[in-house]
Amino acid sequence: MRRERKNTVNPLEELLIIIKQYFPKLNDWIDNLTDNRHQSYVTYDLKICLLTQILAFCSSYQSMNKIGRDFNSDIVINNINNILKTNYTEITTQRYTY
Repeated sequence: MRRERKNTVNPLEELLIIIKQYFPKLNDWIDNLTDNRHQSYVTYDLKICLLTQILAFCSSYQSMNKIGRDFNSDIVINNINNILKTNYTEITTQRYTY
């Protein structure tokens, strides 16, 4: 029974529930951040960079390459789009310019 439940549970969906319950203003806070990067070098919005790093930290990732490989899946991208109310189709391992 545990094995069946484990296969049906989406950890990022569970994280979304926790974020909504305990950090309801997180999305507003991320939306109000000022992006001081030179806009000609920007590939991704600051909010996708920040949320990706938060999720990687919560998941104990230590490598940008592993984050890129594991997070560049339909499930993760859909969950990130759900959290941020965006429409990304891919997450790359490019270094973010802060």
